[in-house]
Amino acid sequence: MDWTITDALTAAYDLKRVWFDPDPHDRSSWVHFVRATYYVNKDMFFKVFYQTRYDVTGSLASPMFELERETIQLLYVWRFFPPFGSLQLAYQEGPAQFDDELVNYRTLFTKLSWVF
Repeated sequence: MDWTITDALTAAYDLKRVWFDPDPHDRSSWVHFVRATYYVNKDMFFKVFYQTRYDVTGSLASPMFELERETIQLLYVWRFFPPFGSLQLAYQEGPAQFDDELVNYRTLFTKLSWVF
């Protein structure tokens, strides 16, 4: 579902069922995501992306949902000299798999672009 709330604010929601067959590692799941974008003006905007993944077990009559993964991303973009110069700041929080261990992480990125 996509919504245009105002000229400056848009949002989207999606729900997907991911099936694996065969599924030896029991990875079939439900994936939800919410995305929103707010435009301050044509050269400055904010984006938010939130996603969850649930493992579904049990029967159809009484399913059990277990939160497997939760991720959030925040992005700020300012095109201070469009289209030749921009600044981006991004924050991301969620799990990452290292070997067999699942670790939560927080990351802050910055990117400065300048074409001359």
